[in-house]
Amino acid sequence: MGLLDKLLGKKSTETKENVNIEDIIAMEEVGDAVTPPAKFYVKKVILRAEGDVEVVLAELKQNNVVILDYDPLKKQQNRLNEILTRLEGYVRDMNGDIAAIKNSTVVIVTPANVKIAKSK
Repeated sequence: MGLLDKLLGKKSTETKENVNIEDIIAMEEVGDAVTPPAKFYVKKVILRAEGDVEVVLAELKQNNVVILDYDPLKKQQNRLNEILTRLEGYVRDMNGDIAAIKNSTVVIVTPANVKIAKSK
């Protein structure tokens, strides 16, 4: 089913289980005259290597909030701790914030002047 079929209302033979959520999300990011693009976004980044820190920092500079998934590195605890410590320093220098979600492999990273309410 193509984009034009979706726009023109052509019925799909796909079931709802076959719909790819990433395709739906990608369609939402495009702005037009009726719905302009947002001023900032919440974006997911998968942390696989040290170079992905640069991706996170670039998103923060565009005022985007990043949901950072470090699942690929969870078995390399020393490497993961080093990367996250370095990222935390960069984020603090940018006046942003960073917080882990308990019992998950996800960290939320925010740009300047966006703070995360943390409970103790």
